[in-house]
Amino acid sequence: MRFQDSYYDSVYQKTQLWKCLRVSLTFILSMLSWQVIHSEPSPVTERIIALGNTADLPVKTDFYQNLRSTIGELRTPTFIIINGDFTDGSMDFYTDSLRVTQLISTIEDLDYASLIFIPGDRDWANSGIKGWDYVQKLEQLVESFKLPNLYWPIKEGCPGPKAIPIGEHVLLITIQTQWWNHPYEKPTPGNGDCKIADKGDFKEELEDLIDENDHKNILIAGHYPFISYGPYGGKWPYHKYLFPVPVVSGMIHSFRSNIGTVKDIVNHRIDELNKELKQIFLEHNQIIYLSGHEHNLQVLKFEDHYLINSGSPFKRDYSGSGPLAIYAESTRGFIELRYYENGQVESVIRSSNDNKFLELQKIGLYRSNCEVGSVQITANLRNIQCQEHQDKSKPKSDLQNTVTLAAGKEYQASKTKQAWLGKHYRKSWVTPITVPYLNMDTTFGGLTPYQKGGGRQTLSLKFKSANENEYVFRSVNKDPTKALDYEYRSTIIGEVVKDQTSAQQPYGALVVDKLLDTLEILHASPRLYVLPGNEYMGAFQEYSGLLGMLEDRPVNPKKVRTPFAQADKILKSYEMFRSLYDDHDNKVEVAEFARARAFDLLVGDWGKHE
Repeated sequence: MRFQDSYYDSVYQKTQLWKCLRVSLTFILSMLSWQVIHSEPSPVTERIIALGNTADLPVKTDFYQNLRSTIGELRTPTFIIINGDFTDGSMDFYTDSLRVTQLISTIEDLDYASLIFIPGDRDWANSGIKGWDYVQKLEQLVESFKLPNLYWPIKEGCPGPKAIPIGEHVLLITIQTQWWNHPYEKPTPGNGDCKIADKGDFKEELEDLIDENDHKNILIAGHYPFISYGPYGGKWPYHKYLFPVPVVSGMIHSFRSNIGTVKDIVNHRIDELNKELKQIFLEHNQIIYLSGHEHNLQVLKFEDHYLINSGSPFKRDYSGSGPLAIYAESTRGFIELRYYENGQVESVIRSSNDNKFLELQKIGLYRSNCEVGSVQITANLRNIQCQEHQDKSKPKSDLQNTVTLAAGKEYQASKTKQAWLGKHYRKSWVTPITVPYLNMDTTFGGLTPYQKGGGRQTLSLKFKSANENEYVFRSVNKDPTKALDYEYRSTIIGEVVKDQTSAQQPYGALVVDKLLDTLEILHASPRLYVLPGNEYMGAFQEYSGLLGMLEDRPVNPKKVRTPFAQADKILKSYEMFRSLYDDHDNKVEVAEFARARAFDLLVGDWGKHE
């Protein structure tokens, strides 16, 4: 232990000059960008403090009192997420009760502060045989305090997910990652202890929560990170492969990096969850994920998402770096998130050396969409605060009525390439056509974009109209590589899969629309447009010039003036199945369904999702 501490202290001292230069440069660049972003101060509306591995703190410590003082700095709604390992795994219930009581003391009598417990592997008795029993015992302990601002959101050791609204614009989704990792008895569909205890149902419920709250900042909290540059993610300092025993040490750490123990995020149980989470993140936009397993501080950028590990309030361990790392240090401290009224989101790195919670660095995650000018920080497209303030009196920059363009020039191919990859509908993709610009002043009384859409392969943008209805614009061109695992996307496999988009007729939906009309099958009717490149796109300038199709968006009839197809209710598949199960008077119109499905088979439409 002494060697480890002296090693990290030595590394820390030797790298101070480099870190000083790096932090100074980051600070200067941040100030330049903040001058644009912070033209006017915006109040903090919600604050999240992420803490993991609090079991490493001494029983007698000033940490909790200092944390309570920190909570009072802004006097704004504050949520402390205890992201696992608040007990040491020894199942000493007396000592664990003291630890839990100290944590709860930080929010006692503070009506603007809340405490949320998410257990980790040590709280499940170090993934031991009595883990499920012990985590339920801890749950009973926490709930015995009966405080309104105290949460144990996922009951009975279930996997979750469980949603907690945090203010008007933030949704916290808690998941119990240890359920996936636990090798012994736990809730399963067979014992019926949980509403959800199946991996497929878990994924569907998590995706539904994200989809149903596409207008809110999404924050997911789970104990294990799914990408990490720390030891549990397979990253080690070089000396670990040589000492204390050369060759043997290398074999041990190679095993942990590639196969993994029960604590490592590459072991076969937790790796299954990691792949599911990566896929869900890649199919959605702008999600923040909090974890606490590693004894370090990390802020990683994964596509347009952020992965934050905050697990070193007392003990610190090695942190490597990599292409996703914005901040990755073996610093004692914790990370907090701040959500601002104007939509801005930032993370604050705090040290806890000598129990003094100093601000080390602020990192802007998403800027307010009210501001333009900084390209270093992505606009928050989940919390659109300023779209209604766009100045529509300005003249358009794209005032032409039409534009001539090809749907996909990249599908041009030589005869050799066509022989290998197929002729397909390449001629239709590369032939220029004349298309009208979408007139956002007059179409449906005026359209305003308000939210990115989901979709695995298609770029989509949601619109609200002056007639209080909703529409969605979907790109003609597709990107099927999003259906691949992340590591394959930039390879030759990804290139080949992307090229196979040419097997789809780009304008087929327009023909199918006429056929569906003739057969009287209920459907949304698409119209072909190009999005304009002007100020009306607001925070969605990246969509300017996009060729796509605009159609009605079937949503809850209560949210619009004219419901799609004059429907009383519009349900997702799983909601329909639940209605059929709950009330046998409900039924599916078999003839209508069979006709619609037969048509799908005829035209090869396999894109029906939930």
